[in-house]
Formats: sequence, C-alpha cells, structure tokens
Amino acid sequence: MIWGDQLPYKDSVKIVDGNKLWFVRLKKTDVGHVLADGFTKVVRDSCIRKNNYLMFQSFGQSSFFLMVFKSFVHQYCFISKITPDKRRYCHG
Repeated sequence: MIWGDQLPYKDSVKIVDGNKLWFVRLKKTDVGHVLADGFTKVVRDSCIRKNNYLMFQSFGQSSFFLMVFKSFVHQYCFISKITPDKRRYCHG
C-alpha cells in the first residue's frame, strides 16, 4: 500500500486540492493527531515550499480542502475571520 493514492484505512483523512486527491494517515502523538504517511506526496504534488502557508477547510468528518498560499502572499493580506458558509444566506 502506497499512501497518497489509495483508498483510506482507519485513522486517515482525504485531502483535496483542485482536481488532486490524496489519502493521508493520521498518527496519534502526545499533543494530538498529526498528518503522517501520505502527506509527503501532498507536499510534493502541490509544490509546497518553505514559508508557504496551508489552510485546510473541512467538509465532512474526515475530508479537507487544501489551499496553499505562497510565501509572498502573506506580506500583503491576512485572514481576519473565517465563518461557516452562512454568507450564502445573508440578505442585504
């Protein structure tokens, strides 16, 4: 089994970036769960580099959208607040 391309086993999550899909195993540590087997493939396929910022948006219990912000972006913008998709239902 090569993690990253195959269907998940127990204690794994699905990560989606555009049309790319990976399955990554979770590893339990003293401070909580961390992304383990398969995450190296996510980093390689998404061209993640040092000083890039990652944002994960959950959909479902074990699925996440991945957004990669390149290092030059953080100098000019920031995220002040993230709210659930209630903005779709706002009128005014």
